[in-house]
Amino acid sequence: FLQKPVEPLETFVPQNLDSESQDVKYVPKIESFVIILDASASMEEVYNGTVNKGHSKFAVAKDILMRMNHTLPEIDINSALVTFGHAFFKPLDNTFIVYELTKHSRSLLENALNGAAIPQGCSPAGNAIKDAKNLLLTSGGQNAVVFVSDGEQLIGSPLSKAKDLKEMYGDRVCLYTIFVGNTAEGKEELRDLVREVQCGFSLTSDVIASS
Repeated sequence: FLQKPVEPLETFVPQNLDSESQDVKYVPKIESFVIILDASASMEEVYNGTVNKGHSKFAVAKDILMRMNHTLPEIDINSALVTFGHAFFKPLDNTFIVYELTKHSRSLLENALNGAAIPQGCSPAGNAIKDAKNLLLTSGGQNAVVFVSDGEQLIGSPLSKAKDLKEMYGDRVCLYTIFVGNTAEGKEELRDLVREVQCGFSLTSDVIASS
């Protein structure tokens, strides 16, 4: 039997938050943010949620980050992107710093997400959190780590690495997890990470998918 082709990803039209049209001046609450994207083998599985159901979890995860990127108004803020997984032959604890902390632009993150590799390998989430901790060393202000994952089979002691992150930055860091998965255990795993950092929140991609 031929598989029915998957519909294209849902079209997303961001709200126009440009400061001129809104007649406002935006002041960033944070100086820098690091995105951690799960690119492990389990992310290739089909997503059973609501928005973009039937696509791979990886496609949905990248799409939710694109939606955030296209909604964020042009403000002076720094970003970095780290992925983990996509490693069959390389060391199993492999993470990849796609780009280091730099002045954020919409095109920078968009190009990086478009170029993200095929998901495979295991989930060294702990090592990616450690990468985020090191990437934020050059940021003197408030920081955010945005962690997008299905929460499945995370290795590399992510809870203790989250604790290290908190110990290094204290009140200057918050962790925000976006669950793109199908299991209650995975969802809980991401909640536990946020509890460890004691700042931030955990939600599902469906909850923040609308414009």
